[in-house]
Amino acid sequence: MTQNAYSIFEGPTSDGLWTDFHTFAPVSPNIMILMRSFLLPSGIQEDESRKFLLELTQPIHPDPTATKSCLEDIPVAKARNNYSKIVNGKPEPLPTRISREKHIFYFRFFRLETKHVQKINILFLEEAKGTMAFVYKNPIGLRRALELHFLDEMPGLKSVMHLQGKGELSDILAESNDHNVNEAPQDSRESYLLMLQETAKQLGSTVQVKYGISSPAIVNGIRVDDKQMNRYLELGGSLSSILYDVLQAHLILTLVIKTHSLMSKKDERFKTDVRKKSTQLLWELYADKGLVSG
Repeated sequence: MTQNAYSIFEGPTSDGLWTDFHTFAPVSPNIMILMRSFLLPSGIQEDESRKFLLELTQPIHPDPTATKSCLEDIPVAKARNNYSKIVNGKPEPLPTRISREKHIFYFRFFRLETKHVQKINILFLEEAKGTMAFVYKNPIGLRRALELHFLDEMPGLKSVMHLQGKGELSDILAESNDHNVNEAPQDSRESYLLMLQETAKQLGSTVQVKYGISSPAIVNGIRVDDKQMNRYLELGGSLSSILYDVLQAHLILTLVIKTHSLMSKKDERFKTDVRKKSTQLLWELYADKGLVSG
């Protein structure tokens, strides 16, 4: 259990943008509350709008194909209560109203498989950089958890940032004078990972930590790399417009998510009409600027 385990989330993260699929709330060493995003299946009847919103969040990340949850198959069940019942897979209020102060919630407990516990431990160790301590039950279990973290290849984890060297992005930045560019500082994550490796070594491990190295730059306060910048430039962007475009993209995503959330209980004909009109509005406002794609 790491010092900052409470409220750590699982999901893709990229330069200030994230999708929190699961949030952890440890109650004790053996009990944890797991809060799952509405973007993932909830164990009851599927809603097409859920899949639509999930697909909508994927393009905000540089690699949309790497935006899946590593815990999507973890057993979950929505909390039940004493003022509703499930009808045809959906919650319906009971005919007899119950005052709010008498509401009762029922949570189902699941005994997690070892593979799920290991993945959660990996996420906790990934986010423990900067903390002072973590607790463990026995040295063998700690060593195994560290070794699994060292060898794990989940996208986005154990990414170490080094000072930018020469390369395609470096050349682009050097040729432009209309932006503020700073080289990224040396990442302290590498020191943290090496410290974990030394800890594992003291416990008898011989496994070497594997981590990725990136060399990003800061453009107008936004950390970018070759892949992100090339994709952005292909859409017609420029270094002077990246900050504005990122803000507009964020506002578009917020608008669409809030719109679909508000109409979640409407019939399908109403939803289709709203989607058509909102898409047309976005095309009229942004399509000529390359911010909206089909």
